[in-house]
Amino acid sequence: MFVVKDNSINKADVLYLERKSIELATDCSQYGVLNEKPGNEISLSNYQQDIMDEFFDDVRLLASFIGCPIFEKQEKAKMKGGDNLFHITVRECNAHGIFNETDHSMRILKGSLLPQSTVPSYRDGEKRNAIIAAMSKPTKNSFWELQRDYVLASPSTAASYCSGRSCNGWLHWINDAGQSLDELYRSE
Repeated sequence: MFVVKDNSINKADVLYLERKSIELATDCSQYGVLNEKPGNEISLSNYQQDIMDEFFDDVRLLASFIGCPIFEKQEKAKMKGGDNLFHITVRECNAHGIFNETDHSMRILKGSLLPQSTVPSYRDGEKRNAIIAAMSKPTKNSFWELQRDYVLASPSTAASYCSGRSCNGWLHWINDAGQSLDELYRSE
């Protein structure tokens, strides 16, 4: 939540900022956006739009500064000696992800196929299913196909979301050379 020190922002301005926030957060895919609608289309004067865009730039900066980079695109960091693309096939999922060396997050890529079901012992199953369903379309063979990239804070959380069960992502995310994240980043 962000506020202004005076009454300089009106309802139309807020609706403009809301739509802009939803669009950018969805495009950046740092977090799941569960809005069913993209926000109301609002027409502002060019002058007022410039003011709101400047305010939004401040919001982006402050959000990143406090550790919530919801409006920042994650750069595809290069891994030592080559590509940073990894795959996981636990429980017949067919998911692909990009590992970020800086913060150890994992970007699950658009087009990944994830099982619609979870194992009964998976404690975050309901949360996982709601998030995955919101950004996927079902396939004929009981899988979800991601419609956009989705970033998770760790390889293990990403592996669990992909497979629908608890999973050690450091062991199960494998690159094209057959090496796990653990082999590449923890065994140095």
